[in-house]
Amino acid sequence: MGRYEILSPLGKGGMGEVYRARDPRLERDVAIKVLPESFAHDADARARLEREAKAVAALSHPNILAIHELGEADDIVFAVTECLEGETLRELLNRGSLSRERALELARQMANGLGAAHDKGIVHRDLKPENVFVTSAGVKILDFGLAKMVTADDPDEDAATEARTSPGTVMGTVGYMSPEQVRGQAADSRSDIFSFGAMLYEMLSGARAFEAESPVETMNAILKENPGELSHPAISRVVKRCLEKDAGERFQSVRELASALEADAPEASTDETPSVAVLPFENLSSDPDNEYFSDGITEDILGALAQVAGLRVPARSSCFAFKGQSAELVEVGKKLNVTKVLEGSVRKAGNRLRISAQLVNIDNGYQEWSERYDRDLTDVFAIQDEIARTLAEKLEVTLVSPEAPLVKPMTKNQDAYQLYLKGRFHWHQRPQGLRQALSCFRQATELDSDFALAQAGLADGYSVLATYGNVPPLEVESDAKAAAERAVQLAPDLSEAHSAWGLSRFVFEWGKGADAAFQRAIELDENAPIPRYWYGVYLFLVVEDKTAGLHQLRRGLELDPMEVHLIGLLGMFLAFSGRPSEALELVGERIEPGAETFFAHRANAYAYDALGRHDDAIASAACAVASSGRHPWSLVDIVLFSVGAERTERARELYAELQDRSAKRYVSPMVLGLFAAELDKWDEAAAHCEQAYRSKDIVLIWTAWPGVRRLLENPRCKEWIERANNEHDSK
Repeated sequence: MGRYEILSPLGKGGMGEVYRARDPRLERDVAIKVLPESFAHDADARARLEREAKAVAALSHPNILAIHELGEADDIVFAVTECLEGETLRELLNRGSLSRERALELARQMANGLGAAHDKGIVHRDLKPENVFVTSAGVKILDFGLAKMVTADDPDEDAATEARTSPGTVMGTVGYMSPEQVRGQAADSRSDIFSFGAMLYEMLSGARAFEAESPVETMNAILKENPGELSHPAISRVVKRCLEKDAGERFQSVRELASALEADAPEASTDETPSVAVLPFENLSSDPDNEYFSDGITEDILGALAQVAGLRVPARSSCFAFKGQSAELVEVGKKLNVTKVLEGSVRKAGNRLRISAQLVNIDNGYQEWSERYDRDLTDVFAIQDEIARTLAEKLEVTLVSPEAPLVKPMTKNQDAYQLYLKGRFHWHQRPQGLRQALSCFRQATELDSDFALAQAGLADGYSVLATYGNVPPLEVESDAKAAAERAVQLAPDLSEAHSAWGLSRFVFEWGKGADAAFQRAIELDENAPIPRYWYGVYLFLVVEDKTAGLHQLRRGLELDPMEVHLIGLLGMFLAFSGRPSEALELVGERIEPGAETFFAHRANAYAYDALGRHDDAIASAACAVASSGRHPWSLVDIVLFSVGAERTERARELYAELQDRSAKRYVSPMVLGLFAAELDKWDEAAAHCEQAYRSKDIVLIWTAWPGVRRLLENPRCKEWIERANNEHDSK
């Protein structure tokens, strides 16, 4: 069909047949939807397929099926979409109800996608479990064939759609349609909210909200009856409001619904899932510089255990928060919500290793297992694998592939491996250790160019340098992209490789291609917080889907509850979203007072400013300035939180400081543009924006940041910002 090779059927419905096909040009599998033969020449059916393609093409969202092309071959109209792996929500529900946590996770993602559609003026009108697809990376909303498009540019489109379906025409699927749809009345976004509530009820209860012996009786139940109560009162109230008969009594937007779902987020897990925290192994070597090695051993064991299905393991930052502390195990268990702790030590002398490990039950403090390994350095991977396997056995977790190693060596070169461990050690001490980390990763790839993890680390290092304005992006772009691409080629199933590739696209290509890469990284390792961290930043700042961005950051924080960068960033974004009290509560609960955390101070500053506490905002911003070594972003904050004549004077002083600094080393042109705008020097601001565009300064597309919104007030600055965003949107 056209250039596509049809491979096999995927599914068939009354108004469409879907096939798996191969796109030889881009070397990828796609899905092709065509009209069934009985409708092939039906003008209305063809218009419906085209309408669906238009609706989906107007959207670009991780929770909505992406369309690649609408084509025609041999008088057959077809739509080409991404090919999904997984199952429909209906297939999932056929096996029974979902846990509350799982149901809410899927519901939030559905709300994210639905909200993006409504923001574009698109009402789905046929939400049901058959039209929601669940992949390992998350939810995709399908089938916009009954979608109603309401656009300011083309008001006739809405009128034409309504003319085809009203008056008195019932549109939707019995059991999930709203009362107004049952009556044949016009449906708006609140009709989708009703259908959403019916699905959420079924996900939690295992029973349909409205089901009777005949379609007519089911429609009567929609108009007159209410489903039974759910076991959890808070979520029951959310569902009940979605299912109000009067549309005016429901949530009036999906954003409002999403906020209610966020408010009902489950508390820390209290189930009986086996859980273990891997605390940093103590370095007992005579050389204190071997600290990197003991940390690396810890991380590799932790990473191996995190891959074990049915075992909950807090991520690296949370476990390492206890490094060097004499914390009671009860405190560790409480903060990390685990029942067991693995402790250990490493002694390295030349090519000999001694690794000791012990598993402790935090409830009683008893040691449940311990072992000492005296081996050659070349046995390091085997030791780590043996420890991980023993723990899985002690925790009574069944391995999916018992014969497959949990710790998979990615290099046979011990020198390259140790350089990689050193790089990781310095990476976690960023920003100060960032350049040292890069040097180590670079040396590791020089010793073994096929070392995928080192290539991914190298790509991440270059990308982060450019993101934080430490170097001109064009200076490191080619190196970052080459390393990321090499990592993906070497290890196509490595989450870190796809995360690095996504970050490089985010930083150096205005975000083009980043979405798919981050999703793939999450799909490969659902327990990895880093890709969720960057994906959340991308969704919030670039796509401006605040709900989806916050969801990814919250999920990252669930996986790594004490990661200070993540806490601070989530706090900032909550403040940007009009939720300053939540931001202050989050930072206050998770970060110790006086901790030198750049983003935490910034989060507090934005939250205080939103609450009108300007003195507190300035004080927190000053802490961010000090803890970051006067990073330009923190200087922008100082100006944004000042008022009156003081604001202008501070802008003038800091603009002069940064101009002097830019004569000696790189300063983000966007930051200079922000200061110029504050001083109403719009010619200079526009020139800085142009320079930012030509030098690929990522801040140019951060339109959700209050500083950048100031530049949008000027047409010449806005032109460069929109040009960059248009390149992001182009496919």
